[in-house]
Parts: sequence; C-alpha cells; structure tokens
Amino acid sequence: MGLEVLANLALAQSVVSYATVLSDGGLNNHAIRMLLHGTSVARVVSLTLKTQALMAIITVALIVVLGPIIAPSAQEFIWALVLVPIATALSTPYVLQARHVTWPVAFSRILGAVVTTVIGLCLVWMAALPWTLGLAYSAGAIGMALWVCRSSSVTFADVRGPVKLSEAAALLRQSAPLALYGLLLQVVTSLPLLMTQALHESESFEAMGLASRLWFIVTAPAAMAGSILIPVFADKHSAKGTFRRYLLIAVLSGSACALVFALLAPWVVPLLFGADSAPYWPAVVFFISGSAPFYVATIFICRSIAEGTYWVPAVGFALGGCVFIAMSFMLPSSAGVGAGLSWLASQIVLCAVVVFLILLGKRK
Repeated sequence: MGLEVLANLALAQSVVSYATVLSDGGLNNHAIRMLLHGTSVARVVSLTLKTQALMAIITVALIVVLGPIIAPSAQEFIWALVLVPIATALSTPYVLQARHVTWPVAFSRILGAVVTTVIGLCLVWMAALPWTLGLAYSAGAIGMALWVCRSSSVTFADVRGPVKLSEAAALLRQSAPLALYGLLLQVVTSLPLLMTQALHESESFEAMGLASRLWFIVTAPAAMAGSILIPVFADKHSAKGTFRRYLLIAVLSGSACALVFALLAPWVVPLLFGADSAPYWPAVVFFISGSAPFYVATIFICRSIAEGTYWVPAVGFALGGCVFIAMSFMLPSSAGVGAGLSWLASQIVLCAVVVFLILLGKRK
C-alpha cells in the first residue's frame, strides 16, 4: 500500500467521521448526565439509541452523496466505511460509563482494533483492492458495538417501537451545544487533510496522511480518558484532588509521548510506512508534538462537559481551527512541515483557551 493510499484512507475516515459526530449529536455525554441524575436506563437507552440511529441513517446518506464532491480521490474508501457511524450509533457505552464500569468500553476499543488489524492484514495478503481496507474498519466498529451492548445488558426490548420525532427533536435541542463541540472537533481534526488536498500540495497531503494516522494512535489514551473522566468529574462525591491527579498524569503522559516520538521519529516513520516516508518525519514530529497540549486540554474539556459548560471546548476548537488555517497560508509547505507546525500551534491555542475560560469561570 502506497503513501497516497494511506492518505486517501485517512481522508475518507475524516469525512465519514462527520457522520459519526453528527449522529452522536452530543447525545452520549448527555445520556451520561441523564443517568447520573436518576433517569431510568430503559428510558435513556430508548431515547438515545433511536435518535442516534435515525441521525446516522440521514448523515450516512448525505456523506454517500456528498463524498465524491468533498473528497473525489477517496470516494470508494468512503463507501467502504459507511457502516462505522451506523454501528457507533447502535452502541451504548454511556450505560457503562454512568455506572463507572469502563473496562468493557476500553476492551471494546482493543477488540475493534484487533478485528480491524486482522482483516486488514488478510486483505493486504490477498492483494485486494485498496478501498477494501475500509471494510476492515467497518467490521471493527461492528465488533465494538456488539461487545459494548452485550456488556451493558441492552436488549431489543429496550429499543423496540417507532421513533417519536418530537422526543428526538427535544433531545437534540438539549444536547445541541455538545453537538457543536463534537462537530468543531471533527472539523479541526480533518483540516490538515482537507486543506492540503484542496491546495493540491501532494507532499503535504501524504505527510498529513501519515501524521493523522499516528495522531489517532498517540492520542487514543486521551480519547479513552473521556469515557472515564466525564462521569468521575460529574459525580459530586468525587475527591477534590481527583482533578489535579488526572491533570498531572495528562501533563506527564502527553509530554512523554511528544518527547519519545520526537527522538524516535527518524527511525519509526520509515519503519512503519516505508522508505518513501523518510522525508516526512520532521512534519510528523511537529504534528505529534501537539499531543502534549492536547492531553492537558482533554482533562479540562472533560471537566467542562461534566459541569455542563459545553460552550468552552467549542470556543477552544473554533479558535484553534482558525489558527491552523491562518498559519497554513503563512508557513512554507515543504514536505508538510508548515502544516505540522500549524497543527502544533492550533493545539497550543486550544489548550490555552480552554484552560483560561474554565479558570475564568471559576473565579466568577
């Protein structure tokens, strides 16, 4: 598989992720808050799952239609990935998170990664068409959803019956700020690939394809932390030192990831992606260095969501995205270094804005 194939796969995943984010609509985190405030599990699951399933069908249809326009080089990959948002919509991790039973959620991600890897390797061994790699990710998402639903004891009886559009609309209105945050997160995350493709910068596009794949690996612990920390911070009985303890862990782990990768990148990047990727390692280092401020920002974002101040992360990602766009035009694009530096700056701005707004709110 060439670097262009990997870049197109990453681009397709970014596009399809819009359907995942829009179908979620902030409802997963909203469901956690509903459960912690005493709403019955059956009621929350019925409302949330039906609404997410309806939104997934609508958004997937839009992605299939608009995909060839947004990302013409990746349209076949997009079609192979359409089951990912549908499977995600049918998953119920919020039930487990509200119970503070998070190991099945973590294990489901490992299971999904294993399923994706095994099927992907089989497809490569069979010399299948490149776009079929997307099917491996769809299979992984289905495996994750099945495991989570089994672990949360959700049955068909909990969700049978038609969707009441009035209830779905009311639920979406309540979670609209969270949906905006999720949408802005996805927009900012996909900017490196979308912009370099739109600007016809082939080297930068390939570099950002590699960097994006490594970014999701390096920041996976931060993404999993959200599953654990939002219900912890939402619990009024949690210890006062809990937030500081997790913040310290985030500072140390994020800095360690950035430092270790910066030292090993000249060897790791060619080892993972082949000799052709060697010129891109400086761009990847700058990109992955953004994990340090991102880890810190994640802790504050989890706290703001737990407290119901959903607009804080939305503002942070909006400003971070603006910084990335502005710097992308100002910095040279040689081998993706400009895009990598722009991404690092956007993550620093995200972290600074989120921390400032939360501390400012506490003073008031």
